[in-house]
Amino acid sequence: MKELTDQAYWQENRASAVGGLPSGRLKSFQPYIEQVIKPDAEKTVIEIGAHPGQHLAAFALRLRHRPAALDFIPEVHQLKERFDELGIPGLRVFQEDFLKWQPEEKFDVVMSYGFIEHFDDWRGVVDRHFALAKPGGHVIIGVPILGGGQMALRRVVYTQEKLADVLRSHNLDAMSLASLQSALNGAQGKIEFASYIWCMRSWITRKSAGVRSSAALPIFLWKIASLGPRLLNWSCHAFSPYALVIAQKKS
Repeated sequence: MKELTDQAYWQENRASAVGGLPSGRLKSFQPYIEQVIKPDAEKTVIEIGAHPGQHLAAFALRLRHRPAALDFIPEVHQLKERFDELGIPGLRVFQEDFLKWQPEEKFDVVMSYGFIEHFDDWRGVVDRHFALAKPGGHVIIGVPILGGGQMALRRVVYTQEKLADVLRSHNLDAMSLASLQSALNGAQGKIEFASYIWCMRSWITRKSAGVRSSAALPIFLWKIASLGPRLLNWSCHAFSPYALVIAQKKS
């Protein structure tokens, strides 16, 4: 099982975000998750690739599960202080390689966002999620989508070097709702939620790394075009930036 990134990649892309857990992002996945999972202070949740922590914090604050964070960059240890500040005591932190980690316990919820698509054998990584979940527990996996519209946007606004880096570090086979559904629904799990989400949102700005100096106009036009799907609450493979699947592990 080969990883398409290394520690330097994650430190460059995520370590700088430790300064805060933006309150506006704390609810980003919660409306979907809370359709399936209810608050329970006796249950546990672990996020794989947890840094910088906003999604795990949202889950712990709203659903009261006891949180654990796993990441292989050292900055993950800084999350404990930030969680304490947010009123989330008792965060457990594991600086480990997910593929080699062998914990003695299982978790009620195992989740990752933007993680599995960085491996060649991404389905094996999904299996590892299920292996960490308790029978009857849940596996939550989210991936960014590079469908027609999102890929076209990147081809227009990214430099050649940035686009090559994106394609090198992402397994496009993992980045579709159909692929996720086929991996999470079957012998191990039963899907309880599966959807493209976030309408036509894009997190690319003129100041994003690797954006061409001439990208201001296409970025602006994308924002204008996104108003329609936002008003209609419409998400699909053609232009949405993300997919989310929640499956219950079979007993």
